Amino acid sequence: MIVAGDSAGGNLAAVCALRARDRGGPELALQVLVYPATSGDLTTPSCARYGSGRDTFMTLDEMEWFWAHYVGDAFPPACCATHRRASQESSSGAGKGCSGARR
Repeated sequence: MIVAGDSAGGNLAAVCALRARDRGGPELALQVLVYPATSGDLTTPSCARYGSGRDTFMTLDEMEWFWAHYVGDAFPPACCATHRRASQESSSGAGKGCSGARR
């Protein structure tokens, strides 16, 4: 099986790969991530610098809208919604929820 995705799909592919690893399958032959959105943290310096302006492709408001529709009203989400959080939980053995920051 191969998992692949770009942007939000890249995040979904990464989370699926981690879950497959942690749950013992299915075995993946390949993972392809193209500019994956791997964090819901909209408070980073990069978001502050590039989140608005005339040449901005996607604004912070739009990103917040997309993340809210992905994880719902509950934040932090009750599941591993991002690759970064899922990876942290896998290494810590927590696996019961995620944490994150919204602006």
